[in-house]
Amino acid sequence: MANQSHPNEHHKLLIKTVFGRLLLDSDKHGAEFSLEGGEGRWTIKVSGVEPAVMAEVERLVEELNLFFFIERPGGDPPIRKWWLYGKHKHPYLVKDADAGTMTIEVDARVEYANDRVIL
Repeated sequence: MANQSHPNEHHKLLIKTVFGRLLLDSDKHGAEFSLEGGEGRWTIKVSGVEPAVMAEVERLVEELNLFFFIERPGGDPPIRKWWLYGKHKHPYLVKDADAGTMTIEVDARVEYANDRVIL
């Protein structure tokens, strides 16, 4: 999945701790990202990450939850949501502070809506 796969879609990434503390909002931080993978291995590549944010992500890597959204005005549903996390192992982080990039690998992705998990 790339950032924009349909002209009317908007993709968003949130990186939070398990307790809900927001570390990165791709919109508010101006970060670009890509999401690739499947079946037990999901890779999120993020660029434009500030050094302080990257340091916090690294410090809290074992507590990360990532949320990926596709917003499509007029779509059904208008917003699709996925939770990405470490189910069998902690998220794996590779960072390049000089380039402002980081790659996070997780082993689980679940689609959900506000009222249910979609299996």
